Order: sequence, then structure tokens, then C-alpha cells
Amino acid sequence: SDDKSVFTGDVEGRISELSLEQGNVTILVTHTSALNSLVVVESLQRIFALDVEGNVVAWDLKDGSRIMLESAHSSSTSSLIVTPDSASLISASIDGKLIVWDPQSMTRSKEFDIKHGGVHSLHHGMTDRTLFLGYADGTVELWDYTTDESVFTLHGHHGRVTA
Repeated sequence: SDDKSVFTGDVEGRISELSLEQGNVTILVTHTSALNSLVVVESLQRIFALDVEGNVVAWDLKDGSRIMLESAHSSSTSSLIVTPDSASLISASIDGKLIVWDPQSMTRSKEFDIKHGGVHSLHHGMTDRTLFLGYADGTVELWDYTTDESVFTLHGHHGRVTA
């Protein structure tokens, strides 16, 4: 687990490490359901994932043991990101719920019901306080998660924004 590895999750619930140097694949963990999003936090030696059932799951990167499984979302999850400073994880789902997690304690630090509706994609914004949220109606919103306010909304996609 360094800059020479890539971690992937799949519809069979497998988390794999792909060595870019050696070209081999190692299955680290097999979860009980398909995975929608995956984040590795090297500083904590943890893998975090969202599954299709709305759960946030954490594993130890060294031995693959499950550390946490929490039912977090009432519908299918869409995205999981870690902030650039690794101080927070943020999960989003089609139910319009966005949850900020403390990856150290694996507890929820904030929870938001997004007024616009279900979040289909989630990306870092232009500052450490903002996120880009993609919606089913084709809009993208720059949203400040420290104040729970929209900064601006972009229109123009034809259909759901998924990435």
C-alpha cells in the first residue's frame, strides 16, 4: 500500500490491491454485497467503502479485519470521499443524505438532508469547505458543508450527473 498500488472494489464485494510495479492482484477483503465507492486512508491504515445497501464499512488495511459496519443511508449509496487533510470522510446517497464522518473514531460528525434531493455524485470543491454535488435533474451544485448552504448551481447536463 504505497503509490505503487491501486485499490478497487467490485459488484461481488471484493476489495483488491493491484500492484502497478509487479502487475499482480491481491484480494484483500470480500464483503457481503456490492461496493459503490472505496477510499483508502493510508495514515490510519484503513479502507472505507459504501455498499449498495446503504452501509459504511471500514477494514484494517494490514490484516483485512472488519472494524465497522454501520447502516448509514436508507437507499443506495453513490459516493464516498476523504478530505485532502484526511480529517473527514463524506458519504452521499440517493436518499439525499450526506454524512460527514470522523475516520479516526469512525463516528458521524455532521449529517445533512440535501434540499435538492438525491446525490448521485460527490467531488471536492474549490476550497476545503466545499463539495460539488451532482443530481438526477442534470444540475451540479457547489455546496459549503460547513454552513449547509449552496454557493452556486450549474445547469446544462441532459440527465443524471454520475461523475
